[in-house]
Amino acid sequence: MKTVLALGLILASPCLALAADLPSLPGFKGPADVESFDTKTVWQAIDGAAEMYLAYGFKQLTSAEYERKDLLLSVGIFEQATPLDAYAVFLKQQQKDALLLSIGTVALVSAPSQCVVVKGAYYVKVDASRGQVTPAICQQVLPVFAKALPGDTMLPKELSLLPSKGQVPGSVGYTKTCFLGLSDLKNVVHAKYETPGEKPYQLFLILPGAQGDALAGLSEKWVAVPKAPVKALSRKIPYQGDLVVATFPKGTFGIVGAKDVDTAMAVLKAVGN
Repeated sequence: MKTVLALGLILASPCLALAADLPSLPGFKGPADVESFDTKTVWQAIDGAAEMYLAYGFKQLTSAEYERKDLLLSVGIFEQATPLDAYAVFLKQQQKDALLLSIGTVALVSAPSQCVVVKGAYYVKVDASRGQVTPAICQQVLPVFAKALPGDTMLPKELSLLPSKGQVPGSVGYTKTCFLGLSDLKNVVHAKYETPGEKPYQLFLILPGAQGDALAGLSEKWVAVPKAPVKALSRKIPYQGDLVVATFPKGTFGIVGAKDVDTAMAVLKAVGN
């Protein structure tokens, strides 16, 4: 039995007239077969993929179908805990050959089968169950959902906490658990950096409040950085060299890939003070 749509996003948005309504798409029949799934039932909708959404604060999924003669679209609206979580879901599923679009916070086309858009805490995925998704179709469909969903179109504010100078375009990201494969590092925004004449490195920030004292719970594999002016720890990472983390007035920053610990500390000091 199909369930009636009862999303908080519908109630919160002045763009949607009724609590049980999804937006209509010009030229399409629907929405039809509307269903809603929560954290306990999402496995029924996306068994095998639900774990990734749950890891990034999944709250609810609403699915529906839209149809015209040559095309059947299956739409999934994923409500995540925060805009940062929704953006992280997008990054986890972004394909290298996808075409980026200027819709919502971020959008792309993975022709011929899929297009997606993020706005606020919502990640919308549109799949072609029959026919093909073209850039023109996505330009028609995605703005409808972007307009209907609450929230703004700005990138998550946490991503701006890393310096922009030297940052490799498109390298910024967010990892909720096990950054660099280490269970010690959680709730981390990160980006790659290149400076002329210097070895490329990756800089990251452990978001405030994620672990209290971000350095307190690190494993015994970490060692204190000698003569550091602030609380700082380091450890070796296979194939990447020294990983250094330190707490400064602006937060707990880390770096991997610098040529040595002294260079790492110099970079962190410049960023964190």
